[in-house]
Order: sequence, then structure tokens, then C-alpha cells
Amino acid sequence: MSLISKMSIILFLIFLALTGCTEPPERIEPFLWVKALPGDGTVSVQWWLNDSTLLYQGGKYGHLILMRSEEDGQFEQVAEFGPTNPLYAGWCWTDSSVENGIQYRYYVKAIFAIFTDPDAEGFSDTFTVTPQPGLADPRPSAPSSFTNDPLLEGSDYVTLHWMCNEPHDSVYYIFLAYGSVGFDIYHDNFDGTGREWDPSGTRVDPVKLDTTSYTFQCQRDGDTRYYKIAVFTDSVMSYSSEQLEIEHTWEDD
Repeated sequence: MSLISKMSIILFLIFLALTGCTEPPERIEPFLWVKALPGDGTVSVQWWLNDSTLLYQGGKYGHLILMRSEEDGQFEQVAEFGPTNPLYAGWCWTDSSVENGIQYRYYVKAIFAIFTDPDAEGFSDTFTVTPQPGLADPRPSAPSSFTNDPLLEGSDYVTLHWMCNEPHDSVYYIFLAYGSVGFDIYHDNFDGTGREWDPSGTRVDPVKLDTTSYTFQCQRDGDTRYYKIAVFTDSVMSYSSEQLEIEHTWEDD
């Protein structure tokens, strides 16, 4: 055997030893559930992170990757979301690059840094859908007439009102503290667990409601805050409302 052949074998064995010693990423269960809903020339993919699992393991910022295949072909990445914090557990994305009559498969991959593994990952089940002509939009329409009562002098309370155009299971809305932070990274990003809402400006936690109005206490610090509403019908998230802008300062009675 030539010296070159011997060196090749040695290098290959070293490569196997190095790769064999590399621990695979820790597997996590990142998703509470995932849905893929067909429409006319569209597919709406919605998912919720299993935030209790991630947070209790020390969930950090990570990425969500949406994979798609056509018929039985190879999966390819069609969208990436993040970095996102597992506090913001719900996402919805509409794939409008599909064709009617073709069967598509989707799954979502999550990569999160947790205390025990900076590259922990998990995968959803694979969902098969076929968009068809004439199918209705699977997402309910957005709430309308999203307004607030005047901010009265001497009162720290704010009341929001909106209308739901379709029956709904529950209502969520997202609170954004300051005008310098846009909704871009939180677009259609809602938490399905109904945590206590914090209007102080330190977090962006939505609240779960079953009414079409909400009154909360918020300090008058002169900052502008932005609000959006989404409704759920049979656990399918609607489009989000128009953005409501409120300058939290005193107004005359």
C-alpha cells in the first residue's frame, strides 16, 4: 500500500473519531401544536411553542424554520422566523407561493439555546395539505373598530373596544411598550397561554380575553404605545387588527 493511501486511511479514521465524539443536539419537544390549513392558492401554517418545556429548561432566543416539500419531493426551507423568545409562543404564516391541486407537506423545526445545550432542536409532525380553487380563507377576518376611550385626567385606566365579525373562542391582544420598538418582529406573534398582562412597559405579554373590551391600568409617562387584537375561531388565529396608537399622557375631561 502506498504512503498516500495509508495517509488517506489515517485521515479518514481521524475524521470518523472526531465526528463520532461530537454530541448531537439535545432533542426537545418545542411545539404545543401545529396546523397547516389549505385555502385557494394559499396554505396557512400556525404553531404554538410548548413554552413551559422550553422556559423551564432555560429557553433562550432561537429560530423557527418552516420546511416544505411538493408531493413526495425533497423538503426545502421556505421561511425562517426569529430570533424569538419562547415567551412569545404563537406564530402564523401564510404561504402564497403554492399552486392549487398540488399536495404539499410541511413541518416546523425549532432551534433554541437552553441551559443544557446551546443548539437544542425539535421538530413538529409533518402535515399534508392540498390548496384547491374555491376554498375559503382558513383564517378568520381581523377584529374591526379597534378604538379606545379618551384618557381622562386623574385616571390611570385605559379602556379598549373592538368588534368581532365572526364567532370566536377567545381573544388575545399584544401590548407593545414604546414607539421605538416596531411590531415587525412580533407580527402575528401571539401567546396562547393567557399570561398576566403587564402594561408597565417591561414585557410584551398578551392576555387572553372572552369579551370585546378591556380596561387596564397604565402609567401616564408620555410614551406612545401600540396595540393589536386577534381572535381565535375553533383555535385558528385570525388576521390581526389595525394598529392602535395611544399616547399615554393626560387629556382633559
